[in-house]
Amino acid sequence: MFNSENFIAVDWGSSNLRIWVYQQNQCVWQHADQNGVLKHHPDAFKDTWLTLLSLCPQPLSKDTTVIMSGMVGSNIGWVDSHYLRCPTPLSALSQHLTAVEDAGPFPTFIVPGLQIAGPKTYNVMRGEETQLFGALTDERWYVFPGTHSKWVQVQEGIVCDFQTIMTGEFFHLLSHYSIVGKNAGEQNTNIQAFLDGAERGWNETCLSRSVFDLRARILSHSLPPDTLYESLSGLLIGHEIAQMLQHYAINTGEEVILVGNEELLNRYQSLFHHFGYRCRLCNGEKAFINGIRRLLHE
Repeated sequence: MFNSENFIAVDWGSSNLRIWVYQQNQCVWQHADQNGVLKHHPDAFKDTWLTLLSLCPQPLSKDTTVIMSGMVGSNIGWVDSHYLRCPTPLSALSQHLTAVEDAGPFPTFIVPGLQIAGPKTYNVMRGEETQLFGALTDERWYVFPGTHSKWVQVQEGIVCDFQTIMTGEFFHLLSHYSIVGKNAGEQNTNIQAFLDGAERGWNETCLSRSVFDLRARILSHSLPPDTLYESLSGLLIGHEIAQMLQHYAINTGEEVILVGNEELLNRYQSLFHHFGYRCRLCNGEKAFINGIRRLLHE
């Protein structure tokens, strides 16, 4: 039986780590750093975790439970918590938590990921399933903007399908390591450039063609160099939204729940509205904590 008042929620991803400590149902300490899974040797997780626990300024109840989610449960993490194959009810997450043996003074568990395993497509997620559980409503569609954006189809609490689009990673690679972003210089916020890029992305069937088009526009002096990032961001996000709305045949009357951080959510929301689609925002941190609470109560 888990204690739902004294718990530690841990979002341990590839690049970042976030911790929330709750005692008597109140958050008494938070911690965030960039000490992600990719920076760890498999044998170093326990030492890192015990060091982090020692930083907490509050005495912790002996009946505290630790629930971890994210890449910490992958095959390069602390303990492999495996995947639940979809379609699967989100309520099954609590039934398949993986215990971390000898993890310190408190019982520690890792949430499983979700998997699509053929026959036509293959996909995996880790971390978003916890946010999804916390954000769950009666709606069918959930989007998690980010490095690897997730589009998830849910029906009556069952995850039926999901897709991953590498929008954030493509933006980083193209803007920093490709000829498109070379000599970009100082960038400025420009809403119109973002919307213009989104229009091109919305209508484009060959994304790489439109990416190079941005470089050609700069060389032809038809696109100010300081708006490149805004144009590229709009192009990639606009293309993602167009392709996924078409893939899932989502109509303008259906509401899509966007889960994540405020800056990215605002960008996605502006394009949903620009193209005539409905959406509602859900704070990613609140969704994660709510997801952990639901896991503890199941």
